[in-house]
Amino acid sequence: LNAFLPHLEHHLIGHLIVALVVSALSCLMLVSLDKVADTLKAGGDSESAVHIIQHIILAHGLLIGISWEVCFALGMHAIAHVTEGPNVDVYLAVFLCLVVVPAYRLFMLPELKLREAKTKCH
Repeated sequence: LNAFLPHLEHHLIGHLIVALVVSALSCLMLVSLDKVADTLKAGGDSESAVHIIQHIILAHGLLIGISWEVCFALGMHAIAHVTEGPNVDVYLAVFLCLVVVPAYRLFMLPELKLREAKTKCH
């Protein structure tokens, strides 16, 4: 992106565009890799290939997470820069914890416990 739009190199919008493109391309890749893995699982004889595909899928998830983390950090910095006052970063962090932690407990933890129970059964 910096080759095409060098003036956006240190701006939030440039990182946002990169995160959106990375997310879209990775999602397309993840869907296709998942279909390939399902096909290989149905065949039953290529367990190592499925294992490699699962690691590639995890790597794409990490790539998406890092690209959005940069946008989030720049957004926090922009809000702190615009808002005058001490400890704006702390207030934003507390606000996000108040929003994210209950959502995590309500939605993510039950899913993780369900997957852990399935893994123990197999």
